[in-house]
Amino acid sequence: MRKAKSILALALSASMVLPAGQAAFAATTSNEVSDREKQSAALAREAGAESMVLLENNGALPVAKKKLALFGGGAVRTVRGGTGSGDPFNGGLSGGGDVAVNQSERYNINILTSFEKAGYQITTADILKKYAEGYDAEYQKSAVNPMATFAYTSF
Repeated sequence: MRKAKSILALALSASMVLPAGQAAFAATTSNEVSDREKQSAALAREAGAESMVLLENNGALPVAKKKLALFGGGAVRTVRGGTGSGDPFNGGLSGGGDVAVNQSERYNINILTSFEKAGYQITTADILKKYAEGYDAEYQKSAVNPMATFAYTSF
């Protein structure tokens, strides 16, 4: 019985220290957005559009005027929340990724860019882009610790 406990303890210790198998990485190490990712994003967008239900529109959508004003930092730098396990994309800071991963087309589509790509003239674009530059500079300084909470309030 004593020998069995010793063997079991040794096996348990070994299982806690040694990996169970070869770690596999499914993510790419390239910052380029692949054709597969673009096709998947297009499919997700199509599926989302087809599954969306507007309860009452009254002619407000789509926005007819092509000249708009956007306000708030969320228009250019959306704070999704989380400082680790809440990281919405594996490979972000909590996954050892690049500090600028939040601005990668692969992971982040912001409201300002989306409206501009759709042909809208955003009257507040200069202000929002200046805010984004300040946000990125401060984030770059604070992001050395992926578990640090970052807040940028200057507007």
